[in-house]
Amino acid sequence: MGSNNAVTMVEALRSNARAMPERTAFRFLPAASVTVDISYAELDLAAVRLSAWLRKQGVRRGDRVLMFYPPGLDFVSAFFGVLYAGAVAVPLSLPRRAGGGGAIEALIENSEPALVLTSSSLLSRIDGLISASGRSLRTLATDALVIVGADDNVWIEPAQDELCVLQYTSGSTGIPRGVAVTHGNAARNALLLGNLLELDIRSVWVSWVPHFHDLGLFGSLCTSLYHGATAVLMPPAAFVSRPVRWLEAISRFGGTVTIAPNFAYDLCLRQISEEDCVGLDLRHWRVAGSGAEPINQQTADRFADRFGQYGLPREAMCPFYGLAEATLLVSGGPVGRGQSALAVSKTEMRRHRISRPEDVDYAYSIPSCGKPSPEHRILIVDPETRQPCAPDDIGEIWIDGSTTGPGY
Repeated sequence: MGSNNAVTMVEALRSNARAMPERTAFRFLPAASVTVDISYAELDLAAVRLSAWLRKQGVRRGDRVLMFYPPGLDFVSAFFGVLYAGAVAVPLSLPRRAGGGGAIEALIENSEPALVLTSSSLLSRIDGLISASGRSLRTLATDALVIVGADDNVWIEPAQDELCVLQYTSGSTGIPRGVAVTHGNAARNALLLGNLLELDIRSVWVSWVPHFHDLGLFGSLCTSLYHGATAVLMPPAAFVSRPVRWLEAISRFGGTVTIAPNFAYDLCLRQISEEDCVGLDLRHWRVAGSGAEPINQQTADRFADRFGQYGLPREAMCPFYGLAEATLLVSGGPVGRGQSALAVSKTEMRRHRISRPEDVDYAYSIPSCGKPSPEHRILIVDPETRQPCAPDDIGEIWIDGSTTGPGY
């Protein structure tokens, strides 16, 4: 049953590497070449060696390390190497536009990194961005390192209250801010989410969600690893350009769990043809989770209808709600119940009240976001009076719990 007692992700990986060294931890599916696997023992060894090398480069406990990587296992190895070194990982997306150096400069100023890690395919581009920001920072490609003579038993076991990750939010409400996530937050989120999903060592989590996103990092990477499962990863672009690749991976590798935004299910409905579906076998798919953006009940119903003929159980559709400030999970599931919704009055919603609709023309369907996590306290609060709302009033969501980060 994976590392259900681990209090940090470092302890979880070390424990699983000892208990099931040969088991595949991650499998990566490049868009147009053979798959690449890494076992629990291989990942542990790569992390130990990189951590020893980082410390030789002067990286100290608590130092921030910026991480720019394309999708793939180089990021996974580097991420755990940074944690094993006692440093703080700062995973970032590449700026999409030319002239994105201003955003990089703001992130550097905010996070005060000691080092930048990347892959050789991005090295010159990242060097250029760092130079354009006017900062003096070393940039290193971890996939090009040849580490010899490293002591395979030297690593740091961080305390639960030490910082693990600075998770930069999307910036949808302004300048991106780094949510401070502790080692205890990350491990506890993995425990709670995996328990909700009923993960075990037979589970297979299939994901294309970017690794710098909290769902990709703390969901498909950390949660699957914590419970000793296998995560099958693919590039986001491979999914977006041909959505059936996601379902093909679930079919080919016996995928049991996914969580993706609503738009992913919508894209599958719009772009996958019947010819694309020949040979799909989705009978193992137990949890088709929807989260990270508003859930649409109609999308969930149509997806279940369309792909039920290939074995997807209707009750696999499963809601989730989370945010970076809570590491990830706030509510979800229960699994095996399907996606449900509540029909309410549009008129009363405008008055910030929930009540039954007068008739079908005035009905609005609110999808469930699942049950609250057992270690979170959730209040619905009137933002002006700062008092809890009555049961059928609409207000702000206030959250506290075991995975709530200590701040920005």
